[in-house]
Amino acid sequence: MKKNKRGWIRIFEAVIAIVILMGFAAFIIGKQVEKPDFSGSVHALLSTVLEEASGNLAVRQAVFEKNYTHISNFISSRLPSGLNFTINICNSTGQCPAKVRQGVEIYADDILISTNLTSYEPAKLALFAWIEPRVPEQ
Repeated sequence: MKKNKRGWIRIFEAVIAIVILMGFAAFIIGKQVEKPDFSGSVHALLSTVLEEASGNLAVRQAVFEKNYTHISNFISSRLPSGLNFTINICNSTGQCPAKVRQGVEIYADDILISTNLTSYEPAKLALFAWIEPRVPEQ
């Protein structure tokens, strides 16, 4: 009786092919770098900066006067250097559109500045921040 060894060879080839494919898949999955999640800490920082701004009388007045330079100077002194930002002052009931560049993850927060001593003109101060992507050095 002669045994057919050809069937065993095909099974062995299939097992080797599966092992190679699984090794390749593990290699590809292992190479993917997980991007760190800064959203919680950035949002907490933006919230803290806006709370400080709402408590500062000079910044509050700058919001009512729409003095973007004064507000930007105040905020930039409190944010880390790697975090870029822009601000917008708008109506308290409307949305504040962001004027930011595309292709980056944007973190946003806003606060309502409700009044000053002379008049009731509520305004919303919106802060938009993003981390510039790093360019690899060559």
